[in-house]
Amino acid sequence: NSAAKIAYQEELKNKSGNAIDLHRLHAVDQNIVADSLKAQQQKNEDLYVKYLSLGDTAMIKKSYEPARIAYEQALQVKPNDVVATERLGSLVLNISKDSLDATNQKNTALYTTYISMANKAFGEKSFDKARYSYDSALMVRPHDTYAGDQIKKIESILAEQQRQAQR
Repeated sequence: NSAAKIAYQEELKNKSGNAIDLHRLHAVDQNIVADSLKAQQQKNEDLYVKYLSLGDTAMIKKSYEPARIAYEQALQVKPNDVVATERLGSLVLNISKDSLDATNQKNTALYTTYISMANKAFGEKSFDKARYSYDSALMVRPHDTYAGDQIKKIESILAEQQRQAQR
């Protein structure tokens, strides 16, 4: 297109600018602008797809910060894009879920430790230690029936021991 433009410009210099040549020159200019716009749109589309792909790959690897950056870059290319916006929302949900899962795993490990310590103390008839550990387990899992039942057993045993001591 730029070669055609140069040719029309040269022809116009020689002919003192007839209307047909001016019209052709204008059409060539419009084609150049349209081609440039299409090239820029394709470049933006390619960049957008690249950022989404990078974000998706990072999400699979649970590399949340790089995923966030990639999705935000996709939104820079296509502001208010539904797909990139949804993926950012999904990212936030995954971060929350993973954080909750990690907390649950820590709580399960802590609960298991308290129950193990309590059962050992209970078996050794060290009821005060057992009660403290069962109470600690209940702090981690407030509605745990096992720890609650064990505390009731300890209270019953201690009450019986107190009655026997009073006789």
